[in-house]
Amino acid sequence: MIKSCADKIAFLFVLNQVIEKDDLEICSYGLEILLSSIINTLSSLMIGLILGRLIYSIVFLISFCIIRQFSGGYHANSNKNCILIFNSIFFISMVLGIILNDSNPIPLFLVILSSFNFLSIFIFAPVCHANNPLNETKYKKNKLMSRIISITLFLIILLGCKYLSFYNYVVYTFLALLWINLLLIIQIIINKKII
Repeated sequence: MIKSCADKIAFLFVLNQVIEKDDLEICSYGLEILLSSIINTLSSLMIGLILGRLIYSIVFLISFCIIRQFSGGYHANSNKNCILIFNSIFFISMVLGIILNDSNPIPLFLVILSSFNFLSIFIFAPVCHANNPLNETKYKKNKLMSRIISITLFLIILLGCKYLSFYNYVVYTFLALLWINLLLIIQIIINKKII
């Protein structure tokens, strides 16, 4: 459905001379990614709104998305699966965040697990998908960016654990790092099976 919509929009762009016919496939692919991202973002915000966690949803989305674009890791094989998997990750994160925030603050738990997630991302990212290999320049750039972002998010988590007025927010940053790490590990395992 998303691919079909993207193809139709790209074709309209060709008809209206917005793009050249040679760029149809590239434009369609870009629109497909854009539409999928819009659906994921809107559905996530809707879930956050329904659960009364809109601000926390935004914290999770920002934390997750800024590092995900550089870290790589597991990617679904279709837009439908991507939307299903991402929204499942998001919903589970919102529920876990509610549980962690409604219990007594346990900053040591967050610091220990965040340390593990941070180190894993720092060492392994970016993890390439077989369908999306990176050239050496892009790989080095993504490695640097994922390290800078993971250090920044880790420091934010540490500050939130020290100053408990921010604790409820950093729980969602912690969950974003946790999922990024899990997606890296899954793709590493898949890559080893392919080789």
